[in-house]
Amino acid sequence: MVTKLLSKARRAEHVHFRYEYAVKCYLKALNILKKAKYPDDHPTVTKTVRLMNNAHHVLSSYNNSANIVKMGIKHEDNGELVKALKMYTIAYRIRRDNLSRNHPSLAVLLNMLGSIQIKRGELKEAMQIYELALNDAPVIFSAASEDSETESPVENL
Repeated sequence: MVTKLLSKARRAEHVHFRYEYAVKCYLKALNILKKAKYPDDHPTVTKTVRLMNNAHHVLSSYNNSANIVKMGIKHEDNGELVKALKMYTIAYRIRRDNLSRNHPSLAVLLNMLGSIQIKRGELKEAMQIYELALNDAPVIFSAASEDSETESPVENL
């Protein structure tokens, strides 16, 4: 039963990107191990705790980045494009560093960054961002400064 739960959790986390479900599966597995009187230092218990902590960290990072995206959307709606660009860049960095490289939200955020660049008239930067989204290449962003409306968000192309 524990093996099935661990397998479900890993599949939920790495294939379906359902981090909350993965955490629940890890918790169920831990409860079963506790009821079976496994010691806290047993390799299966420590592995399950580590996996659960990792899944919880990813879930928290994803939720935090979602709140940052919401702030970016508000800035974009108010015409504050540089602030929106900063928010989307921060959210992208959080997700890039904490989610798997094939997570679909990375392409969505790149699309949002590209559309901000188009609205700012930065067509070259927008095209580079869209190409990165299509090619699934590693990306490194720097947030645009408030004083400089023309600073590029893409470094090290």
